[in-house]
Amino acid sequence: GGRYSPYSYPNTYSNKIVDKASNYLGTKYTYGGKDASTGLDCSGFVTWSLLNGGFDVGDRGAGESPSDGQLTDLGEFRLLTNELINSVNIKVGDLFNFWGHIAILIGQDDDNYYIAESLNNYKGVVVKTYSKKKVKNTFKYVVLMDDVYNGDGNLTNLWY
Repeated sequence: GGRYSPYSYPNTYSNKIVDKASNYLGTKYTYGGKDASTGLDCSGFVTWSLLNGGFDVGDRGAGESPSDGQLTDLGEFRLLTNELINSVNIKVGDLFNFWGHIAILIGQDDDNYYIAESLNNYKGVVVKTYSKKKVKNTFKYVVLMDDVYNGDGNLTNLWY
């Protein structure tokens, strides 16, 4: 396969989710502290994207914690392994996670994942490029969202 822009994505799951996530890029806010309500933290951004994509997931946290209502509880929570990375199981719309952080995959090609996430040090939502060879240096888990998204009739893993 060739290279794709982070905004050029396959018709995987609901395009509305990726559209909403992409439209929020570059949004500035105060992360944490008394002004935290003026913006979206990582779980707020992912939840907002899912809700606006038509999937009512409720108010959920980043996941991988003992609290109830975590984003990592939505789909199939899997350890991110080389075998999984090299399979066709990870699709646009899946969630990437490490303790206390969650992000959403909005594009991929043979070599890279393009992940939208709300990051404290960037003071807003950004798309970062993660090499498939090194993505495990940052993320430990992936939430495969097939069961959540399957009902929209657009489930495919093909690039258009």
